[in-house]
Amino acid sequence: MTVAAGTQFTAYLADPGGDTVGVGARIEVPVTRAIVSSFVSGTLSGAMWSAVLDAPGTPGEYLIVWMTTQPTDPPPFPIFVPVTATMGPAAPTVGGEPDYPKVQPSDVYPTLEEVAILERTRTRGDDGTFYDTFNGQTWPTDTDVGAVIDTAVNLTLAQLREDFNPLFYEQVKDMCALQTAILIETSFFRNQEYAERVSSWRILLMQGMEGIKHSIEVDRAQAVVFAGMEPRQPDWDTDPWLWSM
Repeated sequence: MTVAAGTQFTAYLADPGGDTVGVGARIEVPVTRAIVSSFVSGTLSGAMWSAVLDAPGTPGEYLIVWMTTQPTDPPPFPIFVPVTATMGPAAPTVGGEPDYPKVQPSDVYPTLEEVAILERTRTRGDDGTFYDTFNGQTWPTDTDVGAVIDTAVNLTLAQLREDFNPLFYEQVKDMCALQTAILIETSFFRNQEYAERVSSWRILLMQGMEGIKHSIEVDRAQAVVFAGMEPRQPDWDTDPWLWSM
């Protein structure tokens, strides 16, 4: 995640589930864990925590540290999210903004089958049969998972700009599927047995989302620069081949 130094920004975290009390975040220096900005209590909306933080005044690499005022069992906190503070705008402003379409939930909506690939142990029917995907016999059912996908897609898109290159839609869809799997585990199966797997998924999700955000901004910056470039004009003095035309 990249933020402008000396500004305020909103940090987000998918709800890890469990009895979390006093969830909030602050910014620290990696390794030394020196506190850069003070603790701010988070707000839970749906299945997403958010907190408005003061970005570091000095450019550099930092950590958003999500924590809670009371211990939990199993303990998902603290959760560390890398953040980079930069000076000035993150992208050049020449040439105008690229005309990317506004992403729609349907553009990045994973199928039941795509979620089932991550949740094979959850596609078992009442009779013990393992199905290729969720259906009315599994727990959760296909209807349940469809509702969770809706939430996962909204949570994922809330972390991204509303318009970006459609080339990234498939990557975002993968993140929506992973977010769905996490929500299924923390909503339907809250037990310690799968805590380690869910924790690994959260790390993959955070790393994946940060990578996609960075790639989207780099792509946008390149599009802005290219839009500002004027086409090369032929020079009759230095391009003798033009005389043969």
